[in-house]
Amino acid sequence: MEQLEKLVRDPLSLIERFHTEVQKMFEERESIQDLEERINRLREEIFQEGENQVARLFKEVDAVEQELLRSLNEIRELRKRAQVVRALVASLFRGREAEIV
Repeated sequence: MEQLEKLVRDPLSLIERFHTEVQKMFEERESIQDLEERINRLREEIFQEGENQVARLFKEVDAVEQELLRSLNEIRELRKRAQVVRALVASLFRGREAEIV
């Protein structure tokens, strides 16, 4: 779960990165045209990184979901077996109660 939480936070950290990088660009006092070009390149780069991170997140979430579904099915099977054992034990002891009385 910690890995999933990290994968959720990673794309969000890109927003902070974009903000920081743009702030640095403005401090460098470049021409408006150069600044616009750099910001657009950075925007595209961060967009691609975000897309890749989100894709990894969905891949990991799907894997975890499948594992949880398998575990849930195993638990359901164990519950069914426990019910059969309970019924068997109950029937064995009910039969003995009738013999004792």
